[in-house]
Order: sequence, then C-alpha cells, then structure tokens
Amino acid sequence: MNNKKTNFKIGVLIIMVVAAAMSRLIPHPPNFTPIGAMALFGAAYFPKKWMAVVVPLLSLWLSNMILDNVFFSGSYEGVFQWFSQPFVFLAFGLTVAVGWLLLKKVSAGSVLAAALVSSAIFFLVVNFGFWLSFSPIKNVGTLFASYVAAIPFDLMTLTSNLIYSAILFGAYETLKQRIPALATAKS
Repeated sequence: MNNKKTNFKIGVLIIMVVAAAMSRLIPHPPNFTPIGAMALFGAAYFPKKWMAVVVPLLSLWLSNMILDNVFFSGSYEGVFQWFSQPFVFLAFGLTVAVGWLLLKKVSAGSVLAAALVSSAIFFLVVNFGFWLSFSPIKNVGTLFASYVAAIPFDLMTLTSNLIYSAILFGAYETLKQRIPALATAKS
C-alpha cells in the first residue's frame, strides 16, 4: 500500500513539473518562465535525489527542444537543435542543489529564500555564459556591462521564480491537504 502511495506521489510530482515546463510554450515576457521553480520544487519533493535532477532537467530539455526547433527555428538556420544554452542548464543544476540545502523543510520562508538565491545564481551563471560566448572583447568592463544589460531580464527571472514557486509549492501543499495519499506517502 505504501508503495502505491509513493508511486502516486511521484506521478503527481511529474505531472506538475511537466505542466510547468510546457507552460514555457505559452507566450510570455522574456525570462518569465518556471525554470527555477521547477528545480526547487523537484529538489524539495521528489523522494530520490536522482529524480529531483532527472525529471525537471528532462522537462527543461524537452521544452527547450520544442522552443528551439519550432518557435525559434529561424535562429538556427534549419539545423535541428538537440541542446542549447548550456549555462542555463548549469544554473538549473545549481538551483537543484540550492533546493536540497534550503528546502529540507518546506515553508514559505524557505521557499522565498531558495527562490531569491536561485535567481542570483541564474543571474551570475547565465550572464557570465552569455558574456563568455558572445562578447567580442573579454575584460572586466564588458563583463560588468553584460551584467548591467541583463538586469531588466533578470528582474523578470526573479519575479517568475517567486510567482511560479508560490504556484507549484502552494498547489502541492493544497493537494496534500485534500488527498491523504500525498500527505502520508514516504518522501
């Protein structure tokens, strides 16, 4: 019986992460996506650490493939994209680690702290990667300019991390109250 409850919990978690990832296909402002919230949510609730990495990461990768090859295919001159934006994936992995560290006990405060820290990590890692990949002149000045230019976009990342975290964590905690199998399933 306990195994069925655990499997049910895992199924609900997978559905929530995949739904969040697929919401990236809906028109949205730049950088207003559930990426950080998905990583934190997976880290907080999946019963096995490998699941906390694989399920959200696979969902991110699949939604990226759809975006790159359907919506942004003109950017790649007809070449099918299997993998793009490695620094986003690096930031995503670091965000999972933040979730493991800060979300051992899920509370509004710990989710807020994790969302803020993960937003800072995303800002630092992704914009460093952008500078490293695309800046024709690499020095401290151009790195600083890259970070400054990214502030409006990363404010959207911060906003989306806060909103999507509230949605994912709030929805799951509400489901746990209404569906006893989720509340009693072993983590």
